Amino acid sequence: HGMSFGDFIAINQEKEIERIVGNDLKAFIHRNVYLKDPDKKDKVARDIVLESEIDFAIYRENSHRVVGYFDQGKMIFEGKEEKIRYLFEGKDILGYYSAGYKGEWLTDLEWLSQTRESRFPGVPPNIYHLLSNERVGDIVIVINPPKIPIEFPANHAGLIDTDLMVPILLRGEQLKHLYDREEMWLHNLYTSIPELSFENLEPAREKNSFSFWGSGYGEHNSGFEMSLSPAYRWNFAFHYSDDIYRSWLEYDLYS
Repeated sequence: HGMSFGDFIAINQEKEIERIVGNDLKAFIHRNVYLKDPDKKDKVARDIVLESEIDFAIYRENSHRVVGYFDQGKMIFEGKEEKIRYLFEGKDILGYYSAGYKGEWLTDLEWLSQTRESRFPGVPPNIYHLLSNERVGDIVIVINPPKIPIEFPANHAGLIDTDLMVPILLRGEQLKHLYDREEMWLHNLYTSIPELSFENLEPAREKNSFSFWGSGYGEHNSGFEMSLSPAYRWNFAFHYSDDIYRSWLEYDLYS
């Protein structure tokens, strides 16, 4: 995933969901809202975006249609034969139509190619497939920067470009056929390298390392740790901190 930075506005999603959903709430787990009565998900999703600063409240209407509410309308994703199209009511919140999209059915890769420069890259397949998971909540909520779930200097909880996009660095004979690619779904990277194998790849030894820490304020919190490996799966480590010495020998039974 990517990472968004800035002066964020912290949003307590759990308290907002508990306040709005009330007694209809079964559970709220990391952006997934589970309802005691799933038949109420359309009304609850609409209430969430109208009564809070949560940007999107999304649910699966049926096996081929996903609906997402926002405060100025709703977005609709429909699936057919491994293709998805995007429709909207009210405002085109994703901005795809103003960028040239005309409601056509696109594959996942076509969506990524067409939207990679937008503020919301690849949202239709990302959301549509997420809501296909059998364990997903009745409603999934999303907040976008500058809002974040908790007070961190950086986060990746939204659907915007800085939350989702990362560079991919490629090098090697087995990857040359990918050099001309301008975009790629990260979860499909290894399936794009048919010759790549992870069988019988044993290094001569584990990584050696040395780390040191300390403070310039006169506090006694300096120390160091050293790890040496004579052979694969073997490690000898030495740790010193706060006048306490520790050492150990480690053998990795399975990796």
